[in-house]
Amino acid sequence: MGFPTRTLRVFEFVAVTFIGRGPYHHEAVIEASLFLWESYGVTNSFAFLGSIPHTASDEVCVARGPFKRSRLPAPNMLSVFAPHFFLDSEPWYLSDDWKFIKRNALKEELQEWGKDVSMGPWSGGGERLFHEIFSSLKSSIERGDFLKAVALSCEESSCEGWPLFLKSTHSLMRHQSFGSSYGFFCEDSGIVGQSPEILFSVGSPGSLDTVALAGTKPLHEASLLLTDVKEIEEHRLVVEGIRDSLSVWGRVEISTVEVLKLSWLAHLMTKIKLISDLPVRHIFMDLVRDLHPTPALGVYPKNQSGQEWLKWQESRLPRGRFGAPFGMLFPDGRAHVVVAIRNLQFSSGKVELFSGCGVVTKSSETQEWEELLLKRGAVKELFGLDNSWSSL
Repeated sequence: MGFPTRTLRVFEFVAVTFIGRGPYHHEAVIEASLFLWESYGVTNSFAFLGSIPHTASDEVCVARGPFKRSRLPAPNMLSVFAPHFFLDSEPWYLSDDWKFIKRNALKEELQEWGKDVSMGPWSGGGERLFHEIFSSLKSSIERGDFLKAVALSCEESSCEGWPLFLKSTHSLMRHQSFGSSYGFFCEDSGIVGQSPEILFSVGSPGSLDTVALAGTKPLHEASLLLTDVKEIEEHRLVVEGIRDSLSVWGRVEISTVEVLKLSWLAHLMTKIKLISDLPVRHIFMDLVRDLHPTPALGVYPKNQSGQEWLKWQESRLPRGRFGAPFGMLFPDGRAHVVVAIRNLQFSSGKVELFSGCGVVTKSSETQEWEELLLKRGAVKELFGLDNSWSSL
């Protein structure tokens, strides 16, 4: 079965997860055309794309809608976790129609959607709003309200969300890089991205893996990360925050800090493992609440002042799912949850591109603004939307 012409619309899209051979592997690998495009129509109201663990292979897990929205995961279904940043009361989207396909098969099925998609010019994301947010944050840190938090900035453009979602998905299928590709599209809203940051991953009983990812430089300055006092301090606070959150569940093992080099950016990264017999299905939300938001996307320490500041920032710049947990819980109890960064969000005929920067005592507003532009530029490069940095 070939891909339909561009005058047609796919009736339903899917959840997609790149799964490495191991605990997530499934023998029932099928061709995308037999599963994704069984029927064609003029609606795109049901769609879903899931996460890609960093041990990605050439297989993709797909789950079709319509999805059943729920307060809780289902033991005999694939449960997709897709809340907003401040955690919805019904964060689960359940599917009993999921399979594995080949990565190249999905890329080929999306080939026609990998061409140009009409978009308006990028706007917003200006320095004036960022100055307001940054100044408020630095004042809170200087008062001793907390030690670190993340300031946001956002650009937006007009577009048809569904075609751009498919084009963006096609771009992710073409690139194989560190991290997890993920996404969600249902009716007229959704999100798609590639995150280097794991909230937690449980592949076998007895242990849980996560990473502390904070401290950013352009790729050509990667060697400076291990000597930059501000970046090292920011990273240290993130490691401490994750360690404190996990220590109530068992023994925490922290690896040596290393430099993670991506296509356009470099980060300080520390791998963290929790040793504990975790009944993940039963304590999934407890783990989420303990870990989310990590200091890499929220505040440290997690106190009332920090929560109030995050909500104030939300009132100035609603973030949707940017920085929210996003993942899958499989029927066998294994789970993989990423932090939803480096993404595009779709709603109401527009696309939004967020970026965030960690602010500590030694932070410079000029340097943080440059980091925000760098991160958004990397996302545009990833999705083939723009080959230059933003001109704001």
